[in-house]
Amino acid sequence: MATERCLSFLDTAERDNSAWVHQAGNLRQMVNAYAQPQGWAEVDRQQRLFEHGVANSVVSDDIAPLVDLCRQRYREVSWAIQERFWPVCRKRAGRLRGC
Repeated sequence: MATERCLSFLDTAERDNSAWVHQAGNLRQMVNAYAQPQGWAEVDRQQRLFEHGVANSVVSDDIAPLVDLCRQRYREVSWAIQERFWPVCRKRAGRLRGC
């Protein structure tokens, strides 16, 4: 089960990683991209399913590198989105305050 969830997560992460830059024009677009069906939230969901699968199985030395790869990939994808999201939020918040 852990291997299948790892592979499913990696597929989702790759799909979203190649698409998110084009969907991150402004705050509204980013929120919509996260919330839409099969949107960015799917990466988080797949990552949780993957971690659940790992926690419920014995991780052998054979799949340990795959587990590490999934965790690394999640950090990379989520960090890239956050690096874009926070400046967009700060810019929007500044406009709301009249800055």
